[in-house]
Amino acid sequence: MRSRTALERRRRLSFLPLAPVAVVLLGIAAAVVVAWVGLGELERQGRGAARDSAKLLCSTLAARLAATDPRVQASVVERTAARSRLDVTLLGADGSVVLRHGAAPTPAELEAAERDHVDASWVVAPSAGGQLVIRIRAAPARSDRSS
Repeated sequence: MRSRTALERRRRLSFLPLAPVAVVLLGIAAAVVVAWVGLGELERQGRGAARDSAKLLCSTLAARLAATDPRVQASVVERTAARSRLDVTLLGADGSVVLRHGAAPTPAELEAAERDHVDASWVVAPSAGGQLVIRIRAAPARSDRSS
C-alpha cells in the first residue's frame, strides 16, 4: 500500500515541471517573434531614411550643377560621389550618360525611379539639360557605437 502511494505521488509530480517549461518555451517564442518583427521594421525605416537622404542629395546637387560652369561639373559630381559613397550619374536630355561616377541605372531602373516607385533603387531629379540620378544605398553600420 505504501509503495502504491509513492508511485501515485511520483506520477503526479512528473507533470509539475511541465508548466515552467511551457512558460519558458512560450517566452522564447515570443522573444523571437518580437525580434523578427522589430528587425523588419528597422530595415524598412533604414530604407526610407536612405531614400530621403538620396532625394535631398539629388535635388541639392541638381541645383548646384545648374549654377555650375559645365567645365567644372565633372569634378563636382566626382567630389560629391566620393564624399557620399553613392553612385551618381548625370544624364543628358536624350537619356545618354554625360557624367558617371559608379554604376549607371538600367532603363528599367530609371523608369521606376522616374515614377518615384517605393522599391526603386535610384532617385531622379531634373538638372540643367538632363537628369541627375543617384543610387539609394543604406548607410553601413558604424563600428564605433560610443558616440
